[in-house]
Amino acid sequence: MKILNTIIIGLGKQSVSEHIPAVLSTDCYKLVALVDPDLSKREKVKEVFNIEDVSFYQDAKDALKNHDVDVAVIVVPHNKYLPLIKLCAENSIHILKEKPFATSLNEAKNIKLIADKYDIKIMTCFQRRFHPIYQSFKTMLKQIGEITTVNAFYTIS
Repeated sequence: MKILNTIIIGLGKQSVSEHIPAVLSTDCYKLVALVDPDLSKREKVKEVFNIEDVSFYQDAKDALKNHDVDVAVIVVPHNKYLPLIKLCAENSIHILKEKPFATSLNEAKNIKLIADKYDIKIMTCFQRRFHPIYQSFKTMLKQIGEITTVNAFYTIS
């Protein structure tokens, strides 16, 4: 199986708490670059994760010039997604983006047209894999025994 070179664009709370740990925890992806215009965020991530073999960039264009990337995880304010989606698509990079998929029906249609034109996959996520309630399942599993059925509910008020 090919290991996918991955870039994360946007180093806010979701990236730090969810995406970076997820990418670093698997052998399926290799984190090659992290991008954020804010120097303090780049420095904080470098310190928190003690990452030495990953490049840091202020601009996604520079990162893509210097790395062969298969997948981009984009975690930026909603109004900043479209140019980054276009940039990644033009470089044949598949995209995982934070919710929502789009801010309007017109933008959603635009994103679909971009994905179709460049033959890439664009996925939207809402992940909670590191949330304590989900992590506690690993401990409970040892006590439960064989599982035959699972029902789960997640509500947001």
